[in-house]
Amino acid sequence: MSFSAEGQPAFLVLRSLLRGTQIDIIVLNAQQVILTKRRSSPSGQSRGKHTLSGYVTDAATGEALVGANVFLRDIGAGMAANTYGFYSLTLPRGEYIVQYSYLGYASFASYVVLDDDVKNDVHLQSRSIEVDTVLILSKDLRRRRPQQRSAPFISIRKSSQQYLYCSESRIH
Repeated sequence: MSFSAEGQPAFLVLRSLLRGTQIDIIVLNAQQVILTKRRSSPSGQSRGKHTLSGYVTDAATGEALVGANVFLRDIGAGMAANTYGFYSLTLPRGEYIVQYSYLGYASFASYVVLDDDVKNDVHLQSRSIEVDTVLILSKDLRRRRPQQRSAPFISIRKSSQQYLYCSESRIH
């Protein structure tokens, strides 16, 4: 067997090499893949559906992460956790890589075998991203507008007159 794969992504190369075998490829990220033995269901057994559910919380505080993303890479679908951090997906029996993410937190991937209902609570770690100074420049300085003030400008003279006018009612 000869095979030429120059310039091809590793995933496509592995998929071509493993075609016709009992090995599946699960891509975790650009640098990691999982090779698994393909499971065959016994004859006569239905390929029923099962529920994957759980809570997504902050690892340090235990607070619910409202709207956390729960994404199934294999099927390209997912959902957001509700106001309690709870999620629930009903899926066909199988193996899935579930990606959990939330803005300001480190993402987490979990390998789940769904051959029965599975409860998978996830605790995400807070993560801050520090960047260097950001400088935004305009290419066309002619279109630059003067800064607008949030409140109208009142000169000192007018301000004094208004103050005196307002205070006159208190003098009488």
